[in-house]
Amino acid sequence: MTNHTNYPNEPYSVLSTYTKELSKLFQQLSSDLIAIQRKYKHSPDSEKPSQSLDYLLDEMDHLESEILNNEKLLKFMIREQDTERKTLSYELYHVIGQTLYSLLISIRMILKLNLDDAIREHFMELKDATNDTLNKIRELSFDLFPLMVEDLGLITTLRSYIENLQSNYDTTIHFHYKESGTRAGVNIETCLYRVSHDILDYLVKIRQTHDVSVQLVEDDQEISMIFISKNLKPVPKSHIFEHLLLAKKRIEQQSGMLKFSSTPDHQTLNIKIVIPQS
Repeated sequence: MTNHTNYPNEPYSVLSTYTKELSKLFQQLSSDLIAIQRKYKHSPDSEKPSQSLDYLLDEMDHLESEILNNEKLLKFMIREQDTERKTLSYELYHVIGQTLYSLLISIRMILKLNLDDAIREHFMELKDATNDTLNKIRELSFDLFPLMVEDLGLITTLRSYIENLQSNYDTTIHFHYKESGTRAGVNIETCLYRVSHDILDYLVKIRQTHDVSVQLVEDDQEISMIFISKNLKPVPKSHIFEHLLLAKKRIEQQSGMLKFSSTPDHQTLNIKIVIPQS
């Protein structure tokens, strides 16, 4: 099994966790407010707790404002990181990758010459090392940003990633798709790939699923994707929400939506994505 490098999203994780905690507090305050209103609705002669109500309302306004600010900051950070990742991916693939490929061609030409055995062995080792480094550079470039989407489209790029997952992890991914015949915009396709990448990583690497069904349907109005996985490693519902939060924000940037449902033990998970065609 190949060891894959994980690229942490610490700023996103910290901010998304903080936003989630604020949302919980906001919901608790809302529940408190409803409880107070119900209590005094049935006790008309009781003194109205105006100070408590004012305090709760002020706290709710403050938390709602802070949640909205964090949402904006989170979306800004996603855009900025995607821009940086795309630039770095391009430089790795087209600059460093091409340099290594040119070096590999030169080594192959040298190996065609009449060389001593010791020198030939040295160049063979150098060729293997250069080839391995080139493959790692390409893999790193692809993980940082899927430039392949722009050239070959969503379906081909996603199939390539699925094949890579299946070859390195004990899992089977059933990918079914129906295309409209025309490609969606590059931004939409890139967004769908990044989100699919995150969801499949979560299901395969974290939830340790052995079987995933992925369905993509595209028409002139929208693109929808459904991910279904069963017999997952049990986790709390909050665990699912936390790991899908960034994917949800990416989809919302394209005016789409991401929803998930699960069985009570959360061992069967159904994730649906819908993005309108621009």
